[in-house]
Amino acid sequence: MSDPDSPSSTRVVAELKSDKTRSQLFRLGLQITGSAADADDLVADSLEQVIRPEASAGLKWTFLTQLTFTMRKLWNQQRRAVRFEREFADEDVAQGKKGISHEPPADEELDRRRTLAVHRKLGAQLIAEIRDKHPLAVQCYELAAKGIEERAEQARILGATIEDVDKAHDVLRYQGRRIREEWEVAEALRMKELRMKARRPPRGEL
Repeated sequence: MSDPDSPSSTRVVAELKSDKTRSQLFRLGLQITGSAADADDLVADSLEQVIRPEASAGLKWTFLTQLTFTMRKLWNQQRRAVRFEREFADEDVAQGKKGISHEPPADEELDRRRTLAVHRKLGAQLIAEIRDKHPLAVQCYELAAKGIEERAEQARILGATIEDVDKAHDVLRYQGRRIREEWEVAEALRMKELRMKARRPPRGEL
């Protein structure tokens, strides 16, 4: 928890009083993410990081240098987490072979956010279903979501053999594909029902 009276908090508040600094941060966030909405979120998340007292301990960086480093680090972590979720939750969507529904997206940004929401939902379902039977697979998933994707590194951190980690990834891939396919069937039925409802004439027009 941050202390509003700490040197790091005081520093951030002072820096953010400058319109020029706020504008620079937004432009940097936009450059990193390519999206105004994501840029705002990234700046906010990064400020939460640097406002912590331990964040500035021993550092002699300028405010913008520290924010730049933090923003790039957080964005890379978020991208790796999303990429890992896509691998096990919906490979076809990740590869651009299809969208969330069979209808073309009306807005690219909205479709992107819906896609990410589905990935996170399926990833959460995957972990919930395998947590008790395959704890090592869950640990591998969580490490990869944090950016630790190399299997040898995962094995070292978890105190497991590479063979065990390979088996854990096999579980993730198999169960993730199963969950994705079940979702696709349910989604296809849902879309079919919506199309049928849309074609029905209102009452009184029969």
